[in-house]
Amino acid sequence: MNSHSRKSLMKLLDKHCSLDNEGAKQLRDDQQQQQQTVSAFDFIYLPMDFRTGYNRGYAFVNFTNPRAVWKFYEAFNDRAWYSLDVESPKTIHIVSAKIQGKEALVSHFDKSVFFCKSDEFLPVCFSPPRDGASGEDQAVTITTIGKRITTITPCTNRGVSLSPDSSKTVQES
Repeated sequence: MNSHSRKSLMKLLDKHCSLDNEGAKQLRDDQQQQQQTVSAFDFIYLPMDFRTGYNRGYAFVNFTNPRAVWKFYEAFNDRAWYSLDVESPKTIHIVSAKIQGKEALVSHFDKSVFFCKSDEFLPVCFSPPRDGASGEDQAVTITTIGKRITTITPCTNRGVSLSPDSSKTVQES
């Protein structure tokens, strides 16, 4: 998984949601259709090692309902990555995160500062949630969470200026 990018993770999640939603649609009749829960996700963050460009081997994904979480768990937990056409002997392990829900994740990561050169490394949320539908009738807005800075400039009084385009300063303790 370490070579996965946020884009490839989104592709994997979109494909899973699309297949799950299509399968569910085929199984239900018109009466049940109104009660159907859709597999969708509205937040992802794939922590990266900014020096190497590889991910750190874990991700935060917020599915919009418990059924979607369970379906993803059933499909991927304890599977080897190579079974998903990824050259890796590693096994996927899905666990519950300490921080639960889109709002809590956004609140937590909104305070984070990322020392990197691209917004591609930052957490994102989606509105409306992504459900894997191709040829979407409705555009999905992607919102980047957190602050990205690209340069660190030494400053007096043991502080560090974050970047030329930022007015914030981080003070060392």
